[in-house]
Amino acid sequence: DAILLGTPGFYQTEPALFFAPQPDQPAGNLSLTAPQAATPQGLYDPIFTDGTDVPGPGKQINSNNRWARFVFLAVNRYRPGGVLAQTHNWPAGVGVTHWEMWNEPDLDIFWNGSLPDFARLQKVGYLAAKQADGNAQVIFGALANNFQKLTYYNDVMALYDGDPLAASFGYFHDILATHSYFYAWQSWYHVFRAGNTLRSRGLDKPIWLNETGVPAWNDYPGPVWDPHSGLRATTQEQAHYTIQTAFYALYAGADAIFYFQLYDGCGNQPQGTNFPPHNGELCDANGNLASNPSFPCAGDANGLFTNPTDAACFTQHPNPESPRPNLAAYQVLTHYVRDVVPYWRSRPGGPDPANGPQEWIAFYQPATRQRIIGMWSRFGGSQTAVLPATAGSATLIYPDGTTQTILPTNGVYTLQLPGATNQNAPWDPTLYPIGGRPLIIIEADPNAVGAP
Repeated sequence: DAILLGTPGFYQTEPALFFAPQPDQPAGNLSLTAPQAATPQGLYDPIFTDGTDVPGPGKQINSNNRWARFVFLAVNRYRPGGVLAQTHNWPAGVGVTHWEMWNEPDLDIFWNGSLPDFARLQKVGYLAAKQADGNAQVIFGALANNFQKLTYYNDVMALYDGDPLAASFGYFHDILATHSYFYAWQSWYHVFRAGNTLRSRGLDKPIWLNETGVPAWNDYPGPVWDPHSGLRATTQEQAHYTIQTAFYALYAGADAIFYFQLYDGCGNQPQGTNFPPHNGELCDANGNLASNPSFPCAGDANGLFTNPTDAACFTQHPNPESPRPNLAAYQVLTHYVRDVVPYWRSRPGGPDPANGPQEWIAFYQPATRQRIIGMWSRFGGSQTAVLPATAGSATLIYPDGTTQTILPTNGVYTLQLPGATNQNAPWDPTLYPIGGRPLIIIEADPNAVGAP
């Protein structure tokens, strides 16, 4: 999987920027300089030298369309059987097969062109990639789900509704990618909205939640002195989020989930950001290092593992390359929650069964004929879950991977759900964006025969 994005200054479309030298963007800072975000030159020129956008065997890319040329050359270079594969005798099938066109175009820091410009960029990229490799899978530039542009995907698709080539060429993407951070329920919401956009056009495409996670504040390089740090969590809450985001996204129809990320990397901080563990005494009044205000005094502890000592940032964790609790939660998901289909969902515990204080999300696993239920408290109060049994026993799994066999009493399992603790949403201090510690129950379910 490769992401294609960024317009070099000599190919961007605004003359004032074209002649202005721009510094290189630090590799650890997840945004683009203005020229890199600008619409490429020649984007609206025909894709092919015959003056059309219609692909065909033997057609040549129009070199005046800089984006088409770049995509074609990149795909042809790195695809299985491509230039590098032939040069280095790669085994059959080795190479890049999935290509994401840009990243988070609904954020101005990544894309400062218009929405029609991005729709054109996605179309040109798709057709050029397919011309280079008919088996390439092209991903719609992953959405940040910027609250100011929540309809971005549907708005682009509405433009394609009027494009005579769209229906014949899959609306110019094979996969929709979307991102969701911090607020676990939004993983359901964003996947569900994307699915609605596709279904409204009679389309059925894979939906990938290809970035999801939440950084920890109470572990290096996070701001360990600030329990109210916005959009962050404790390492335990981080583990709870890992399970909850997956259950929400899978229930909404996600076909793949990518957790962000394996190591901390540089997070959203510039490459080279580094400091020893501290309790805020190294910070100036603006949240930067007092010794070097060009760098922040805290970072994003996103990783399943802490950074190694030779990383580009944050090399001074007391236990480098050590796992966080979210690794165990991730392993619970990959071990138990596989090859499942949505079964049912409920919010019991209150007068409104659709909006009670408990979240229950159930999947059916056809291969084992079992149901897999995730449940947690949605709000600050602890809850008692009373789950009707479908078998004589069940397996109870905790986020740390601990398991136990439980037996029903009078036909029900009675389970305690601790209250949620995270209230780090800057826009609403009363919100619980991450539920309490989740439980997973796995139980044979003879009633599920024929479940979807």
